[in-house]
Amino acid sequence: MGIESKLATHDRYQIELKLGYTLDPSRRKNKYNVDLFMFIPRSLGMNQTSYTKDRFYEDIQGYIRFKTPAFTFEELNDPANSRSPLTRMKKFMEHPEEIKRIIAEMKLFACTVRVALRTDITSLRQDIKRQQTGDIELKLKKVCQGLKTSLSEFRSLHTILHNNKINDNLKNAFRHTDEYMGIAIDGLLNSFNNTITTSFMSPTQSGALSDIATPLIISEYEHRKEQGFAIYEKDGANEPFLYRKGVLKKIITSILFLKTHTHEATVVAKDFIFAISAGIAMIIATVVTLWAGHKYGATSLPFVLAIVIGYMAKDRIKDWLKLIFSKRMTRWFADYKVDIMDPANDAKIGVCKQAFSFISESKVPPKILEMRKHGTPHHFWIEEEIIKYEKDVILNPSAILKAHTRMRGVTDIIRFNMHRFLERMDEPYERRKALDPATREILDFKFARTYHIVLVLKLDEDIRKVRIYLNQNGILKIEEAI
Repeated sequence: MGIESKLATHDRYQIELKLGYTLDPSRRKNKYNVDLFMFIPRSLGMNQTSYTKDRFYEDIQGYIRFKTPAFTFEELNDPANSRSPLTRMKKFMEHPEEIKRIIAEMKLFACTVRVALRTDITSLRQDIKRQQTGDIELKLKKVCQGLKTSLSEFRSLHTILHNNKINDNLKNAFRHTDEYMGIAIDGLLNSFNNTITTSFMSPTQSGALSDIATPLIISEYEHRKEQGFAIYEKDGANEPFLYRKGVLKKIITSILFLKTHTHEATVVAKDFIFAISAGIAMIIATVVTLWAGHKYGATSLPFVLAIVIGYMAKDRIKDWLKLIFSKRMTRWFADYKVDIMDPANDAKIGVCKQAFSFISESKVPPKILEMRKHGTPHHFWIEEEIIKYEKDVILNPSAILKAHTRMRGVTDIIRFNMHRFLERMDEPYERRKALDPATREILDFKFARTYHIVLVLKLDEDIRKVRIYLNQNGILKIEEAI
């Protein structure tokens, strides 16, 4: 079982790692291991003293959800397809009391429409990138027609919902779903339209493609306007549009999200180890006392001094042992354990364990270190601090598929805020006067200053290397590295 991965910038300060775990029903437990090694220039001052475990977990934000079931528009619109959310929605509409099930299928339908359109647009972009655009107009027409059919079939339910006997919650859910789909479609089609206009294609071909997509963009805009949904305007702040987009995304995609219960994984182990520390310290103090009594006598001054010194040392020894054991605990125990729950039935369907630590270069696995240092002569290696973040996920596929026959995978989203990494960076630009060889004049030159942080990801047995470019203003870009 491989792990799909996608790393991208979420905003100026955050990176987002999206991991996809495919379910294997033939196995009782599905296990996935993720090791992330972060190589950080020492000039940034990030070390085990300044960047503690607590601070690291403050900067981590995680979400886990079902992967959106994959449907083509043909599959979604096929009335004979019992797996289609649209087909199920219509079936449940015959029994209006099935409000929860209808709303669940509405939300799932909106998610599948967005993913179907995104998948098709990604395929069209690949055709443009590979300059294989001979039949791209026919493909785009098919995509737009499939999308229009899905929207038309969904909106045809409007007349049924206007029946006075229909629950208001169901009517509101219908409007939320319709508005969300319109906003998602608008973003995807406009993004593709921008791709068309900036591509290598001739003005004739790009114009023909734009003529196919543009009417659908406009008609969806007009539909949202007619329905009183949020729209955007050229000279407006467009705050309601962006706000509604965020709120509706949370409402609609909630159908996919799983509940998590996080607790510190090392509490029992820590108490046990600290009890051992106290026991060892007490043994040492007792041995010292018995030795002094045997050598000097129970009523002598040296015996009394030995008791006092032994008990004074006992607490210090106990604290030293605690410190030694604590430093090594991340090797033996996870920092946090996360129970993964299905909100549909409150069943536990998996567990996740996480551990964070700074490690020395000697503790980095050879394959990871080789990937990090690839192509760099030994005498050019820079001094770095190394963070290791480990995540083990165990899922129960039978428990998942028992309640969700259409779900075939789980998506794990990890957002990492890198704002603390910027604190010791120098100004993002430096200006210098230098001779311009072309004009032989002394000119003022602007030099951009960037810092590079390398991530090496080990996903089960697959390894990939990524370079993050940052300056004092935040994350500039992320790119695959060799």
